[in-house]
Amino acid sequence: MPESPTYTRKLSRGEVSDGSILIEKTKWRFFPPPGEPMTLEAGGERFSVAIEAEDCSCMPPPHQHYHLPAAAFRSRIDFRPGASLRFEKLGEGRYRLA
Repeated sequence: MPESPTYTRKLSRGEVSDGSILIEKTKWRFFPPPGEPMTLEAGGERFSVAIEAEDCSCMPPPHQHYHLPAAAFRSRIDFRPGASLRFEKLGEGRYRLA
């Protein structure tokens, strides 16, 4: 089954406090690999951003969490706990955040 061209995420208090958006493991392939630049359209502007991988041992076995730092664009969107974010894949390495 083809992958949906969207990723929807409801922001948690922790994400808002940390200033980043968690990328659920089931959607890792939706985005470029960690560290690879991508273009994100948000609030009518374009931003060059990259997913970050964080090593974690919150539960065995050791694993990683993927996050998208939001410092560059958080003021252009509704970045409050409970806000629903919708990423649309526009093309290779190009996304829109609605």
